[in-house]
Amino acid sequence: MILFSDNFLLPVTQIDSIRDRYKQEEYKISMEGTGFCWSSYYKQDHFLNNVYNNKILHCLKNIAVSTSRGYLTNPTLSYWVQIYDEQAGGGHPVHDHWTPDCMISFVHFVKVPKQNCFYFQAEEKIYPKQDEGDIIFFPSWASHGVDPVVECKDRIVLAGNVSVGSFMSKQSSRETIRWKLTKSKGSYLWEESTLTNR
Repeated sequence: MILFSDNFLLPVTQIDSIRDRYKQEEYKISMEGTGFCWSSYYKQDHFLNNVYNNKILHCLKNIAVSTSRGYLTNPTLSYWVQIYDEQAGGGHPVHDHWTPDCMISFVHFVKVPKQNCFYFQAEEKIYPKQDEGDIIFFPSWASHGVDPVVECKDRIVLAGNVSVGSFMSKQSSRETIRWKLTKSKGSYLWEESTLTNR
């Protein structure tokens, strides 16, 4: 299920600035049947771009994709902060991030308790390694959820998606296929065109 994982810790001052910015009433959202959490999902901004953009692009080079370079180039990144605590009682029901242009999703466990909260939902819950600083990349179609935090003042994660509108896949030394996503009235279509290599 995990396509790639790494670990990088943020400085305490940066974690504090994330908490101070997003643990505010304007970011509070109700979670279906489990309480609430604070999330920037509906108000995504550029506050963390200088922290994450290059790191995520570097990680993506380790995920083999059928493209002319072997990894995704020029993807669109979107990410948001989620903060949970024991008083809010919020978890996150099982869901996925899949859309036709969204290939890969990720979670960075910025500040987390010893309790494993994030899981993949198959026949039963599967809890991946999720120590503080871990970042995991997985297919966007993978069903996952978050258990409510039992004993933690703040559980802070950054979740996100990697989307593409087009890519090239090399078929042979003579042919490359260009894939382009077109959107029309709520539907998506991947269109294929063959290019001859000279």
